[in-house]
Amino acid sequence: MKTSLFHSLIILSVLAIFATPLKLNACSCGEFPSFCERAIDYDLLLVRIIDHQMATYPDGFQELFTQVEVLIDRDQGEYADTISLVNQNGVNCNGDIFNLPAGDSLIVSIPFPEIASWPEELSNVPTYSSYDLFGCGTYFLRVENGKLGGGIAEIVDLSAFLVNPAGNCPVINSTDEANPFGAIQLTPNPVVEELRVLNLTSTQIQFELYTIDGRPIHSIDLRAKQVGTFPMSDLPSGVYIVRQIADRQEQSQLIIKH
Repeated sequence: MKTSLFHSLIILSVLAIFATPLKLNACSCGEFPSFCERAIDYDLLLVRIIDHQMATYPDGFQELFTQVEVLIDRDQGEYADTISLVNQNGVNCNGDIFNLPAGDSLIVSIPFPEIASWPEELSNVPTYSSYDLFGCGTYFLRVENGKLGGGIAEIVDLSAFLVNPAGNCPVINSTDEANPFGAIQLTPNPVVEELRVLNLTSTQIQFELYTIDGRPIHSIDLRAKQVGTFPMSDLPSGVYIVRQIADRQEQSQLIIKH
């Protein structure tokens, strides 16, 4: 019997889940190549870490929050003096600020400046407004002694970066080639009620939701910088596939439904 490439990918993805320890550390989406290539296009904040906080669902799954003091709102996005940044729980290939010490200063990129909402069953949610971080790639730069550093470029002055981020950005090394799926965010994952789909790329992308055995459920087309949702509350718990199609290329991402 002939097996399609898509169904082969599903089979391999399922095998990968059961061959992986309980904490999923494998990448489930493509990274964008560099903070300096895409992240600087969104709202940039200079922040100082206050503390970290875990909120918990009844089933024990946790959301990770980092409270920060906003020192400079470079793009005048009217953020509050103190906000929470939502980590991605290690499921995607994103940088981790949850384990950085309090007092560290960062330049943070907010890709979609909309305050996140949380279901009532999630306990211990911070009282501050929460904002999603990138699900894939590098969404922050560390500040040390007034400098930004890292990667292949020379260390640059923070003051110069704030004046002209594109012209004074310390490029972060990446061996990944740019791809049309490099700035897609599917959140939250695991999901309970609604899966939010953020197309932060410059390309129109088709998103298709499938059961793990390949049965289609929903489909949406999102233009560049557009947001959509997949309702998940009526679906049984388990593993689902979000297929992403653009520019004659495609990839699939696993979604866990609680």
